[in-house]
Amino acid sequence: MQDQFRLGDISPLKYFFAITIVLGVVFGLIKADDDSELSVAFNIFQWVIQTTVPIAILLTIHLALQSWQSFNRLNPWLKLTLSGVLGGLIFTPLALMLDVYLLGEGWPSTRPAFWLQMADEASGVVPPVVIVWLAMNAPWVLRYELRKQDDPQKSTSEQTNNWVQPAFLKLIKQPIALDDIRVIKAELHYLEIISDDHRELILYNLKDAIAELPAELGMQCHRSYWVARKAISQFKKKGREGVLLLKNEIQVPVSRSHTASFKKLTI
Repeated sequence: MQDQFRLGDISPLKYFFAITIVLGVVFGLIKADDDSELSVAFNIFQWVIQTTVPIAILLTIHLALQSWQSFNRLNPWLKLTLSGVLGGLIFTPLALMLDVYLLGEGWPSTRPAFWLQMADEASGVVPPVVIVWLAMNAPWVLRYELRKQDDPQKSTSEQTNNWVQPAFLKLIKQPIALDDIRVIKAELHYLEIISDDHRELILYNLKDAIAELPAELGMQCHRSYWVARKAISQFKKKGREGVLLLKNEIQVPVSRSHTASFKKLTI
């Protein structure tokens, strides 16, 4: 789960569980103010259920969809919207049952009335489910991470051991350590992963791969290239663009929009 929801040092499961409890308590208190016939404790209980169940469904659906390459190529916001809509639709009949059994609302007596009630329930369930799902996942989409304060005495080797293994490395036949990657090159729908002694092509998106990599490990220097910081030997201006000379003698282009990041290496 950490590979799909990169939230930093906090466990995604704890993050989502904590939010569902908070939402359940908040909604329960709000509802209790509107309906004096129900106790505050019961309102909180039923709203915790109504937040925990859909979030569990959303997590399951989103993780299941990750196995489809076509889904993985989508924009992160579109992926979340899609899983949110599907999760909301699946939760709709459960929400109707909760209304019937927890709140004592009557069950539709006819089939047309049932489908009309289902449509009405969906219109009230799906939009808020999608909005909450997008809001909950906004931190990792926007690349905000919850991190503990760094220990200044922490060694580079300890930091390396704490890096989360990117999902794209699991597609490589010959294992490559994260710290051994020198260049990642995009070729149509494929990525070429380059180390000092190995190259391999995998079906993956460069943008998603970069998002999975630790920011301190390297940076994008061109729309089709990512390069490890420690692999860089020199940077040379080449017209309005540039070129990186790596320690393994590979040359990597630097686009005009990225040249400012490498000016301090100019010779």
